[in-house]
Amino acid sequence: MQEDGARLRTGDGFGTRNRIAVWLAVVAGTVAQLPAVEPPGASARVVDLKCEYAVAPCGIDVAAPRLGWRIDGDARGTRQVAWQVLVASAPELLAQDRGDLWDSGRVASDETAHLAYAGAPLASSATVWWKARAWVVSGADAAGSAGSPTAWSEPATWTMACWRWRTGRPLDLRAWISEALLLRKNSSCAPACGGRCCTSPAWLV
Repeated sequence: MQEDGARLRTGDGFGTRNRIAVWLAVVAGTVAQLPAVEPPGASARVVDLKCEYAVAPCGIDVAAPRLGWRIDGDARGTRQVAWQVLVASAPELLAQDRGDLWDSGRVASDETAHLAYAGAPLASSATVWWKARAWVVSGADAAGSAGSPTAWSEPATWTMACWRWRTGRPLDLRAWISEALLLRKNSSCAPACGGRCCTSPAWLV
């Protein structure tokens, strides 16, 4: 009888171990089949880039234009926790992720507007190219998270106004009206925008 009881206990233990092993295998298989959870930055995008509240503006007459954008994300509660801006003097440099005029580096901030340009001084009538990316979080991941980076935005541009070559001051409206025709002939004022920023309107020609 004792031997039979020992065999039963041994059999019960073996059966329990088998059941546990099968259960673990089922759980492992279920977990393996679950879709991978993408970080918020994988689906979020930086869009609607604006300079001084306009898209690709021409004739910017402030030394530190204010930049802004919008975060577009699929995940619920997606928000920005940091950003980076690159500003370049040529589109080729920007395509290489080189900001020869300004590379802000990673800036911890949730601000997406009123971000003042803080790079090298910009020349009269210069056209610059820029792009931005953000670090974002979503939902419960927001608390204390460094966020995950988005891809770079599509490139955008802005063009500076013509500046008085003698005083360095931007042309005001009165000076623009009186000097518009002169500026057409000024070889130092030839912006990449094709002259839309500093030439006279058709009715002055």
